[in-house]
Amino acid sequence: MGDTRFISRTPSLSKSQDYGFLRSRGLKYIERLAHELWTDYNIHDPGITILELLCYAITDLGYRTGYDIKDILTEERQGVQVIDPDHRQFHTAREILTNSPVTFDDFRKILMDTKGVKNAWIARHTAVQYSLHTRERRLVLDDHGEAPCVTALDPLNGLHDVFIEYDESVTGEESRSEVLGRVRDKLFSNRNLCEDIVRICDLEKEEVAVCADIEVSTDADVDALLAEIFYRLENHISPPVRFYTLQELLAKGKPIEEIFEGPALDHGFIDDDEFRAIRRRCEIRASDIVDLLMEKDLAQVIAVRNMSLLSFVDHKLRLQESWILPLATDRFRAPIFSPGKSKIVFFKNGLPYFANRDRALELLKTKHAAEGRLKLNADKADLQIPVGQDGALGEYFPIQNELPAVYGVGDVGVPASEPPLRKAQSKQLKAYLLFFEQLLANYLAQLEHVPELFSWETVEGPTYFTQKITGKDIKNIEEIYNGDADLVKKFKQEPGPSKDDPFKEALQEIIETEKIQKDRRGRFLDHLIGRFCEDFTEYSLLMYSMYRDDDQIQPRILKEKRAFLEEYPAASRERGTAFDYRSPGISGYQRRVYRLLGIDDVRLRNLALDRLRLQESTEGKWQFVLTDEQRRPLFKSIAGTRHTIEAFLDFTLNIAEKILVRQNRNTGTEELYYPCPQKGMKREVVIGQTTAEKDAKDKTLEYLKQYAESEGFHLVEHILLRPRTKADPFMPVQLDESGERCCPDVEDPYSFRATIVLPAWPKRFRDMRFRKFVEDTLRREAPAYIFLKICWISHHQMNEFEGCYGEWSAQLAKLEPRLGLCPRKGDKLKSSPMSGGLPLPDGKDDVSYTAALTKLIAILHELVTIYPAASLHDCTDTSGDEPQVTLNNTNLGTF
Repeated sequence: MGDTRFISRTPSLSKSQDYGFLRSRGLKYIERLAHELWTDYNIHDPGITILELLCYAITDLGYRTGYDIKDILTEERQGVQVIDPDHRQFHTAREILTNSPVTFDDFRKILMDTKGVKNAWIARHTAVQYSLHTRERRLVLDDHGEAPCVTALDPLNGLHDVFIEYDESVTGEESRSEVLGRVRDKLFSNRNLCEDIVRICDLEKEEVAVCADIEVSTDADVDALLAEIFYRLENHISPPVRFYTLQELLAKGKPIEEIFEGPALDHGFIDDDEFRAIRRRCEIRASDIVDLLMEKDLAQVIAVRNMSLLSFVDHKLRLQESWILPLATDRFRAPIFSPGKSKIVFFKNGLPYFANRDRALELLKTKHAAEGRLKLNADKADLQIPVGQDGALGEYFPIQNELPAVYGVGDVGVPASEPPLRKAQSKQLKAYLLFFEQLLANYLAQLEHVPELFSWETVEGPTYFTQKITGKDIKNIEEIYNGDADLVKKFKQEPGPSKDDPFKEALQEIIETEKIQKDRRGRFLDHLIGRFCEDFTEYSLLMYSMYRDDDQIQPRILKEKRAFLEEYPAASRERGTAFDYRSPGISGYQRRVYRLLGIDDVRLRNLALDRLRLQESTEGKWQFVLTDEQRRPLFKSIAGTRHTIEAFLDFTLNIAEKILVRQNRNTGTEELYYPCPQKGMKREVVIGQTTAEKDAKDKTLEYLKQYAESEGFHLVEHILLRPRTKADPFMPVQLDESGERCCPDVEDPYSFRATIVLPAWPKRFRDMRFRKFVEDTLRREAPAYIFLKICWISHHQMNEFEGCYGEWSAQLAKLEPRLGLCPRKGDKLKSSPMSGGLPLPDGKDDVSYTAALTKLIAILHELVTIYPAASLHDCTDTSGDEPQVTLNNTNLGTF
């Protein structure tokens, strides 16, 4: 029987929809405010009638607010119901719930999602093992540790081997090469921070055969039974990974968050329970096969006797066992069932029966076809955003049109025969009710624009919405505004071509100022960010404390929050990914940190641009020169020693926004200088002079100010700096010989270590509070097992570092054809592998890479952190805007 349906006498209503509650609460307000003048609260009283009408109007607002959220967010466009048409309110499940591969299982999934791959396995590569020469305090290649003063170290962490099992459709060397190419693309483009692939190996087959005598019932179809046994043995020895549609997994009761957990796949979804049960086998047990053949749904099988398990490698018998068959220890082989080498004899009442093998194999093919494709064709299924019904939430019907005609405020109005006093009273009541009308209409306008409130599309639009009540809504409403000529003019003015309504704009100015708008928009964006468990509070407070100008900083923070939300799926999904070093770019980790730090330019770029460089002017004298795009000089600094000019360039970038211009009396050229205030006097520091090029002064000032804001950082993963040839240098080690533990030992400078290089000259980066925030963010966003070395360096060192880093990246990318090669015993590779696996090639043909690596390691070891300059002052002279002298965090100023 179905549920009994009836109208409840006491329905459960929210307060906004409970007419009785609203009326009683309204009466209490009236009694409290007007009890000395108003004592008659009966239903015939006009005031009570108006109260009841207002209560009814509020229940309408409550009812509309109670719509399903999909109905509130849905709008009708050209007769079609749509929700989030511009994709500015929701990220889909496929975008927001998936992640880039992190675990071995994640990588196996994206590899098995590759066309031509049946299965894939990943293992730690533990063969890269260096030794420490304790006397010379350096790493060496003697991995046995037999030489004097040489100690063998643990293998490097973060290196992996990948083993690929092809599906049956992949035949021939050319087909295998295509599949390996796709595998390499997925592995290198999804590489984790401080991890790398050493070998990508394809697996050869180890054929497993089963010979057995099976007692069956007399009515058994031995041909069909043999096909079923072969099918089950195939799935037992080499279990396939099946891909499902979204609907199939939902039908199995899988929750949405579990279905979309892990990397997004192109050929459907993988059931994690099935996937975890599939592990690489080390042996085949006869007892497992007996259990498989004696399952209840194989009722025709009575008994299994005389079973033998056989292993064939390269079509030659490797091993034969009766109970447990150990599989080949060769890591480069994968077991498969061989029907051709298996022999099954059936017995009925003691008499042998032989199945028709050809018919059984045809039935086996039929089973494969009935099972369907393991991989779905380009099934990138996603959950669609549910679409509701547009309820015309903003439409408003004035409450005064519901009053009886005797009130004279409805569509009928006041008859012309009525005296002026009656007409004046009608207008007075209209004006009184208009305050309520406008509030109610604004509420519905707010409700109608909920999609815009919860959107990151714009940071400029209003957060309080209003709508205009016109003469179509209330008869002769323009008469009410006669007291304000300007307002009447705007009311009567028709919207222009841009559909801007002057009267509506005037209402908007009343309910929301620009300051309120920015504050509320920021809080809405904070809410949206908070839905992803992210937080911009610390960053926002720090920016306000640094700039102290709401008008300047508030729009910037809103823009940065919007950019973060817009790119959040990638910023969240790829938070731990490294860059694909086959074509140098930027990592997912860097993109996320850039957005958290409010750095707009999320590109791989040089921070020390080559338009600003040092050059020797005369013998022993140097100066820095700024050129235009055609390399024509725009500005030349004063001359000095190289060391002095390097420091002077950093100083110039630090005070770029305070540089002034004047004409040099002696040369007539324009001169850049800095008015350096000192106690009791004003000292000027001359920077240099512009050239005769057109607009040299303006271009120089603009470039210096932009250049002084060139924020960003470089990330160097130490694991990529490991030797790839015998000629490659090692990174230096750190040993604490004093025994006082003043510095920790670093015997392995490669495993899970990275160096982050930042410019010291940008304005925000010169603030020690912001530096601490940057360092905290960098360490918080990096995987917990990675140790970061963070350096804030000068323009000169950045210029040198970027030259070395760019050359090394280019040389590493050129090694792409030789990365991930899989040398095996007896194989003859066309070229030596360059993935760092031992034994290393001699490196005679790779001098360019070795030279670039040597320079990069040298400059990394020489990096020196630059602290903001500060001057010593009397206690009474300090200013909150000036850098304060802090031990170990300050350089004393010299200018």
